[in-house]
Amino acid sequence: MDVLHASDFAVASITAATYLPWLVIGLPVGAWVDRLPAGPLMITTDLLSLLVYASVPVAFWLGALPTGQVIAVALLSGACSVVFLTAIGERPSNRGWFVCDSGGTCQWTSARRSRCRQSCRAADIGATPT
Repeated sequence: MDVLHASDFAVASITAATYLPWLVIGLPVGAWVDRLPAGPLMITTDLLSLLVYASVPVAFWLGALPTGQVIAVALLSGACSVVFLTAIGERPSNRGWFVCDSGGTCQWTSARRSRCRQSCRAADIGATPT
């Protein structure tokens, strides 16, 4: 607040701008990301976030860092975050399920870990993994 010489309202606006994309574009992004390959989309949003965040120190070094730019950076980085975190959930390696044993202990597992457990158990008894 001291560096930006911003009011309390401006700081609250910057904070709100970070979460606003979740409310505005969260649902449509889920449907959009589901139709695109997740990997390239995640890389694109990371690079876009890099450019957006890099504009802040560049503008500061040039002596022109208005509060409006910081709010725009918060909005754009929030939008990139929505797309990235939605895409990461669409990757097949990140899908999983809860596995509960008879004692009531539950843990999150994924298809990759489940295959590893089957292979390790099969190797322990000398059988071929399925």
